[in-house]
Amino acid sequence: MSAMENSQQIGRAAFLRLAGLGIVAAGASSLLPAREVLADTMAARTLAAYSGNFSTAIELAGLNLDDGRLTGTGAVPGVDSPAFLIFNADGSRVYAVNDTNDGRVTALSVESGGGLAVLGSQSAGASMPTHLAVHPGGQHLIVANYGSGSTAVFPILADGALGPRADLVQYEGSGPVPGRQEGPHAHMVAITPEGRYVLVPDLGTDRIHVHALDATTGKLDTLGEAQLRPGAGPRHLVFHPTAPFLYVADELDSTVTVCAYDADRAAVTPGQAVSTVPDGVRENFPAEILISADGRFVYVSNHRRHAGRTVDVREQP
Repeated sequence: MSAMENSQQIGRAAFLRLAGLGIVAAGASSLLPAREVLADTMAARTLAAYSGNFSTAIELAGLNLDDGRLTGTGAVPGVDSPAFLIFNADGSRVYAVNDTNDGRVTALSVESGGGLAVLGSQSAGASMPTHLAVHPGGQHLIVANYGSGSTAVFPILADGALGPRADLVQYEGSGPVPGRQEGPHAHMVAITPEGRYVLVPDLGTDRIHVHALDATTGKLDTLGEAQLRPGAGPRHLVFHPTAPFLYVADELDSTVTVCAYDADRAAVTPGQAVSTVPDGVRENFPAEILISADGRFVYVSNHRRHAGRTVDVREQP
């Protein structure tokens, strides 16, 4: 287990994020802690935590901040394959992908005491939703659909529930890796630091799609794309906290690609690629990627092998 500050909300067979604590670990589910301390356990300093997975429920738990123990407290049934969870800005709502062939997205409210109540769900219009993000302003939810290779947009209503889908952008193309790149596979929604653009790594086509969201209509405008190496398989990315760079975890060729980011031109330019393969490991698939608060280190998990590698970026251009 590694620890770092200011980690991001992540999941789906990747890292474990504990908000405020910055605890990160490899895992087969996403664990999302509530922003508020439980009223009946303040003396023990316990947070409510929500675990997404590939079952039919969101698991509820309490995290003791004094001894690190995680204790199951129940479940929210009827939420199909909630493989990735995120909060809205004030922590009052949770949004979950339903990573199934007939994919949906579910909205939940955070109840008094840390429980969750389902507000409803909407069809993603695509298969296997895998990642999602709330757009700045809090009025739209953007979802990456891995199975169909598309990105969907949903309006967030006044009560936090989701309205019918406002847009669906379908990608095209393929890559050279058999069985993994037969078509597009959108794997993440990343909002740029200044909040102007939406970046979508596409594992199936070795591209990063660049969009802008029209906050009035909920439509995505396609501004361009960055082409990575054939067979790279870009999965997730993270922005440098102060410099104009981003780092991409490439699942299929086991690398991290360093990219320049120009916010004025909405341009991503791929550069150096660094291997994530640990010594003595032949099969390796990078999953989640994070960066330390001071921008000195990038952290990458390698799944299917319980190993990881830290890349020192102090000397990166």
